[in-house]
This record gives sequence, C-alpha cells and structure tokens, in this order.
Amino acid sequence: ASVRSLVQTIQKQPDADTAAVFADRVRAHGVEFYLRKIIHITERDADIVLPMNAEQQARAVQSGGKCAELFRSRPAYGIIRSGNFERDYAPLGWTILDQSGDFVLVGNAELLAREPGVFKRNE
Repeated sequence: ASVRSLVQTIQKQPDADTAAVFADRVRAHGVEFYLRKIIHITERDADIVLPMNAEQQARAVQSGGKCAELFRSRPAYGIIRSGNFERDYAPLGWTILDQSGDFVLVGNAELLAREPGVFKRNE
C-alpha cells in the first residue's frame, strides 16, 4: 500500500508544517518525499550506509514502539503498522486518523486537543 494518501491527510491539517512526523517499524520512505520534510524513523528501517551525524542520530529512534512514548507530549503524527496500534499506541491515548492497507496514520491526544473537530480526513 502507498503512504501517499496518509501524507495527503497530514498535509490538510492546520499544523502540518509544525507537528512532528514519524514512521515506526515501516519502510515508508515516500513520506519524506511527499511531505518535503525530514521525519523521525526507527533506526532498523532507515537506509543507513554511512555513519550518522548528530542531527541524523537525533531523528533515528532506537527501537520500535518507542515513538508512542517519545512523541506523546507534543503534537505528532505517526505512520505505523495496524498490528502495532493496540499494543503500543492505544494505551497512551493515540488515535487512528486514517488507513491505507496495513499502514495507519495515528495522532496523539496533544495534537487532537489543540483544535478539536478541526481534523480533516483525506477524501
């Protein structure tokens, strides 16, 4: 499945430029291309060929499932596998916002509380 529709959903949001975006345990490199910005990604899913500099290391999350905790206190969108939602994200207040195949777009309570009812689904 393509992540393009999920990225389009993010782009329709009023905070698309300022909210953090991450990919947790997905090889979805098109996200950065479509968003035109660098995102956080789990290290094992990044294509790391050369040693990372400090900025790159700051964006690489060491292990899957950690993104739910790392991004829960600031507005953030995440692209994850649907099978990881109930275990890692639902208990911390994340919500599924959209889905494309096995990929789901999640948002945290901080994001949704800022502007209730403003979320725009990709249609």
